[in-house]
Parts: sequence; C-alpha cells; structure tokens
Amino acid sequence: FYLGMHTAKFGAPPPSFGNVAPHANAHARSGIAQAHEALGAIAEDPLDGVEPVTDTSGWFAVQPVDDCPHTRTDVGACDKLCVDLNRACGTCGNVGENMLCLSCHKVFCGRHVQQHMLAHHEETGHAIVCGFCDLSFWCYKCDEYIVPQNPALAPFYLGMHTAKFGAPPPGCNARLAASAPTGGAA
Repeated sequence: FYLGMHTAKFGAPPPSFGNVAPHANAHARSGIAQAHEALGAIAEDPLDGVEPVTDTSGWFAVQPVDDCPHTRTDVGACDKLCVDLNRACGTCGNVGENMLCLSCHKVFCGRHVQQHMLAHHEETGHAIVCGFCDLSFWCYKCDEYIVPQNPALAPFYLGMHTAKFGAPPPGCNARLAASAPTGGAA
C-alpha cells in the first residue's frame, strides 16, 4: 500500500523500491487505484458540521514588543561575556530553567523554579533578562517580552542561540555575528 501511495503522490516509487520486481509495479498500480478511490470518497470538507473540541476564544497570545526603553539603560556590554547555558542558579544551584541578567550577567532561576531572578531584579533594579530554555527576553519594569531582533538584545540572542544550537540563528549577518558573546563558561 505504501508503494502505491508514494507512487501516486510523487509519480515514482520511493528510492528503496527502485529495483522492485515487475509484479510489484502491478501491485503499485493497484495501490494507486485504491488510493484514488479512497481519496475520491472523502467529502470536500471532512470537518463540516463537527464541533470544535477546544474553545480557543479565551486564549491569550504573547506579543513581544519591538522596543523597550530599558534596553537602552539596563543592558550591559556583551563583549566579555561567555555564554554557558548549563550554568546553575547563583542562589539555589538549579540548572535548566534559568535566566541571564543582561545588566550584570549573573544567572538565577526563573519564576517556574524558585524565582531567584525576580528577587535579583527586586534587589538590584536590573530589568532585562534572557531565558535559557526559550531564549526569550523579558523586561521586569515594563512587564513585557521583547523581540530578540532589538539592536541592544540581538548580540545576546546570537550568542545564546549559538551556544544552545551550535549555529547562529537563520538570517544572521556577519556584523552581528562578530559582536556576539562566545560559548563556554561564564
């Protein structure tokens, strides 16, 4: 059946079926006929009249802001920063759901662990952080996510993306790549 479906879709058998016996090609043709028959039996809209299982009307979508005034005042230089996404929280030692303070480059755990980055913000006033898990940027003062393309944040994003995935993000230009922090211990 797979041979017939693949041949119907792509006009040729899959590569592993390239040297099949002649009777297999006949089987493939019958599979194609079965596939066309099955596809012809499907109504134009198979979900017509089906009630949705999940009500999405109350869902909330996060929309990061393009700019935040604190990116101009609360983001330190990243030229000496070495990104280590396995660095433990400076208070509890948690590894994983941690955040990097972009003012002083200290690492603390996020709200879903023991909220030590929030405590760091409350103690120091440092506003902008980046999460290790999703590489998102957050401003505690504005209570907003910020896009990673923000000029003050882009070098941090590039360095953290490269540390996490072993490559810069798609579309990264050479000028930005040269300004990014390096991977390794912080």
